[in-house]
Amino acid sequence: MSLQKNNQLIVFARAPEYGRVKKRLARDIGCEGALQFYRDTLTSLLHRLNDGPWQLSVSVANPGDEEHPVFKGFDTTAQIAGDLGQRMKAALDQYKGSRRIIIGSDIPMIERAHIEHAFTCLSDHELVFGPAIDGGFWLIGCAEQFSALDTEDDEFMKSVRWSSSHALADTLASLPASTREHVATVNTLSDVDDGESYRQFSESLPR
Repeated sequence: MSLQKNNQLIVFARAPEYGRVKKRLARDIGCEGALQFYRDTLTSLLHRLNDGPWQLSVSVANPGDEEHPVFKGFDTTAQIAGDLGQRMKAALDQYKGSRRIIIGSDIPMIERAHIEHAFTCLSDHELVFGPAIDGGFWLIGCAEQFSALDTEDDEFMKSVRWSSSHALADTLASLPASTREHVATVNTLSDVDDGESYRQFSESLPR
């Protein structure tokens, strides 16, 4: 499959502001360290992925975050109110008719090749996930024909234990059985949520 410009990449992000990002990490390394990690990771991610064969948009967590200087020059929208599943479904629904992928903004190892692979998977799968080492997922994407978003009473991404080791398993379990046969997975990556994962990430950097 050749990647098309109507592929939509959506980055879920928060404005990098003191005390408002990476709160679990901040408990271990301090608010200033957590802010610097998040700001650096977000900035690098946006510029690394901005020129791919897809349209990139940023879905911000709070109204008004769109005005933060880090998002200057990027297409931004505000997420709806609700839990993470409701917010992701709304963001995916916004780009009906396209292959669309959501990624988080706090996983420093995301590369263009990961996104290209995920879009390629959507040529013959309805859904694609990027598992995280902690049991969650750093990427979710759906093909143009994915139908679970089209009905208000579907169970997709309901009753999911977010921010837990069950998040991916619960999300898969919320799918209709017929859809589970058409799910692809891409690389498993590690998010940096606490002091230990931050230490491991820091030690992996080139010296």
